Amino acid sequence: MIELVNTRYGILKAVRSNAGYSLFRGVPYAKPPVGDLRWKAPEEPEKWEGVRLCDRYGDACAQFDRWSSATDDVTDDSEHPYIKIKNYPYPPNMSEDCLYLNIYTPAESKEDRLPVMIYIHGGGLQQWYGSDYEYCGDNFCKNGCILISVTYRLNIFGFFVHPELARESGYDTSGNYGIMDQIQALKWVYENIEGFGGDPDNITVFGQSAGGRCSLALACSPLSRDMVRRISVQSAGGIGSIMADFSREKQEKMGLELMQSLNCSSIAEMRKLKWEVLRDANDKLGFFDGFNLYTDGYVIPEDIDRTLYNGSFNDIDIIIGCTVDEGANERNRCSDQIWYLRPWHLESDSMKMAESQYSCMSLPDSSRVIMPVYRTHAITAISSVRLTAAGDRMILMTGNCQKPCRNTGLSLPGPVIQISLDFLSGSRLKLVRGLP
Repeated sequence: MIELVNTRYGILKAVRSNAGYSLFRGVPYAKPPVGDLRWKAPEEPEKWEGVRLCDRYGDACAQFDRWSSATDDVTDDSEHPYIKIKNYPYPPNMSEDCLYLNIYTPAESKEDRLPVMIYIHGGGLQQWYGSDYEYCGDNFCKNGCILISVTYRLNIFGFFVHPELARESGYDTSGNYGIMDQIQALKWVYENIEGFGGDPDNITVFGQSAGGRCSLALACSPLSRDMVRRISVQSAGGIGSIMADFSREKQEKMGLELMQSLNCSSIAEMRKLKWEVLRDANDKLGFFDGFNLYTDGYVIPEDIDRTLYNGSFNDIDIIIGCTVDEGANERNRCSDQIWYLRPWHLESDSMKMAESQYSCMSLPDSSRVIMPVYRTHAITAISSVRLTAAGDRMILMTGNCQKPCRNTGLSLPGPVIQISLDFLSGSRLKLVRGLP
């Protein structure tokens, strides 16, 4: 196993994962976004002397403290069994100093050139972190794939919008710092992954829920062009996402009102506030009404839905699935969505079984597509599937409820397939080295 890696910024030393693979915890991919760097685009990390032992995960981004403040059984997971998993501290520390990634690699040498998968966690861009045990990369390593999980700025720290920030930015807009963090992480991986035995020309970005929406944002952003080969989206994907997409005007108004509520008159004053003060102010906005990604004309030049619909996203392959009951709660009982993707062939023993079990589905001869609704979490499911590109783009309409989506108002070209089914638990999917 690879133990030492000489990156552009210094030497990293691995520890062993629970399954015995090389694990680099808490690798800095940018400078800490604190002080004068709060609400600015991420900057490259400082170089260091000597060997940096990667034995500690980075902090979670400051967020609602669900671990001590939860008052319901949705956010209170104190009894969940994964909190007792060895080598995964729980609950995590949180702070603004959160721009770190974790690298699991099975490579024996840098000449291995293994496929690379970068996972973006969900949480509505308001909560969670990249070192959760559910994002352990050991199963990927077993199948010859490098797994990287990323922690990025969230909520007010990652998506705060204010006209003063736009004036100082140099690109006449503000917000979307969390998306820029992900792009910086992707850039770090692209430039350094060869040392970990990875192939920089075979990078897949994937994520669930908000992480899925971020994956699509990276597919549409010119800032990430040529650094990613494909993306995989588990929920919150495509046209008609349930995620908020507030306008610049609305979010700037929110920013001005929040500044006033904190008795500040400038961004300089707000940068002097403790992160706990900002976190508490952000909590009052609520999970669904806080600062979020939006079409800013720079990071996201055009509405994501419109970019996907027009087919003007970056030249990469896209596959989209849905985790069961995504977003299901009293506010939102289903998540009908229409999703773009390029057609794929599912190479497995399950295709004939799937066609016989779901004979009511009419699949175009040119593109056999099965998109299961995964009951297991996204990483485990997707690591068991082999997919190969099969031609031009098409549209897939699916979801985890019974009624078709009718609220987009778009005239949809090309073949449309409506699928709503559970994961084929009896099928035997061929295990390969990640997504080829």
